[in-house]
Amino acid sequence: MALSKIKSESINLADTFAFTGTVTGAGAMSLVHSSTATSGTTLDFTGATTAFQTYLVLFGIDPSADGGLTVQFYDAAGTPSLLTNADYDQGGVNEGGGQAPGNAHGQTDIEIRTGIGGASAGEFYTGSFFFQNPMDSAHLTSIHGFMHGQGTSGPHVWNVYGGQKQTAEQNKGFQLKITAGAITSAYLKVFGIEG
Repeated sequence: MALSKIKSESINLADTFAFTGTVTGAGAMSLVHSSTATSGTTLDFTGATTAFQTYLVLFGIDPSADGGLTVQFYDAAGTPSLLTNADYDQGGVNEGGGQAPGNAHGQTDIEIRTGIGGASAGEFYTGSFFFQNPMDSAHLTSIHGFMHGQGTSGPHVWNVYGGQKQTAEQNKGFQLKITAGAITSAYLKVFGIEG
């Protein structure tokens, strides 16, 4: 329908429309993974492709016990593997001003949070990070992001974190893992960012 016809006759949005051709410029992010969990200790994403250089990851976890949160990468075949020579840094603030920095090099995983203060059932924590260069064998796979942990039996915490592999290789995805207790409820959403 020509634009001049639309202007002169208007459009009834209750009608059904059929579109042909290609839609462009509709957005630069695509939801590529969405999952939930009510048990276990991990949230996994194994769908990285060369279509996206960067992924935006959103997560929320309600753990059953106080503990930390780590990330490991999947190899190019989609097999979970301990990292070799992974570096990470984290810095956080507890309610009341206590600081919780940490960093290590040459590790087998990336620590997002060393401990979730007072975490127990009902103390949800949420976070986001960028997962970069996973299927690019010429650049290092890395993450960096933010996390906030609620506190009902202890102080709430927030922190920033980042980590990378020291060697460039293809990584099909990642695994978020709590280090104590079990997941009572959780979600994971992964968006591929174009460009």
